[in-house]
Amino acid sequence: MLSHLFRSRKPAWALAALSLLLATAHPAHAQSAADRTTARALAQEAQAAFDRGDFGTAEDRFARAEALVHAPTLLLALARAQMKLGKLVQAYENYQRIVREAIPEGSPDVFRDAQNLAQGESDAVLPRLGWVTLVVRGAADPRVVLEDGTIIPKPALGVKRAVNPGDHQVTASAPGFRTEKTDFRIGEGQAIAVTISLEVDPNGPPPGGPSGLPPSIWQAAGDTRADSSSSSQKTWGYVGLGVGAAGLLTGGVTGALAMSRHSALQAKCSGGQCPPDQKSAIASYRSMGNLSTIAFTAGAVGAAAGLTLLLTTPEESPAPGVAGVTLKLRVSASQLSLEGFF
Repeated sequence: MLSHLFRSRKPAWALAALSLLLATAHPAHAQSAADRTTARALAQEAQAAFDRGDFGTAEDRFARAEALVHAPTLLLALARAQMKLGKLVQAYENYQRIVREAIPEGSPDVFRDAQNLAQGESDAVLPRLGWVTLVVRGAADPRVVLEDGTIIPKPALGVKRAVNPGDHQVTASAPGFRTEKTDFRIGEGQAIAVTISLEVDPNGPPPGGPSGLPPSIWQAAGDTRADSSSSSQKTWGYVGLGVGAAGLLTGGVTGALAMSRHSALQAKCSGGQCPPDQKSAIASYRSMGNLSTIAFTAGAVGAAAGLTLLLTTPEESPAPGVAGVTLKLRVSASQLSLEGFF
């Protein structure tokens, strides 16, 4: 009786086959009693939905039951529900799964019957598949998506791709280009080509980044420019410290010379009056004093500017695999310290 139900291709065979397979199937992985009970209930729901023409629910429940307890009979029922929904590509692949499956010795006869039926139904559906060649022009690395959210892999662009007969919409996009959508209709056994031309978006980022580089590279280049700016600020900070140190050193030396000349003048001048022959010494003393003041002022300004640049330089992220080194300058009223973290 079971064999008769199966060969009749009437949906009712699935329930009888399920009862048998739950007792005799050889699953790829162990299922609990709850899994088997759940699979039986799902198959009953699927069969009821199939009988009343609710093929979407039938597909869902057969798929869930088959995922819990694998059997060629359930996979065949799933493929037939998908055929009713017009999902010829998905049905064909499930038929092929059954055909390629090695049926273990001792399996129920209905498993081999299911395999034979799958071969015949697979051969019948293959000529009905639609084939579309999607071509995208304008962008080197477009993102192409079908209306159901399926992303078309890049190797599948420009070549024939199996598609279910019916109405479809394809969306193509790429950085720096306007998104384009195209509708197309394909009949059973038909092969068509669909071309989408992407146009540059004047308000978007440069296509492919500066100089036509891919996004991964021009984004990295942007990071490099940021690091370069940080490095430049740090360089000018060290320059400022160098100028400040040179100014303070010059101020110190010239100040010492001015004090030396002042001491010599005090020895030769009395009562605040210096003899005429000390005019050049007085001029030299004043020059040294002025030079010391200017040097100290320039040194203080340079040192302050250098410290400010260094303290406000953004921290740079170390390159991958390279240990980071961080230097921090701490200034307080009582001390000046430099801390390093490696």
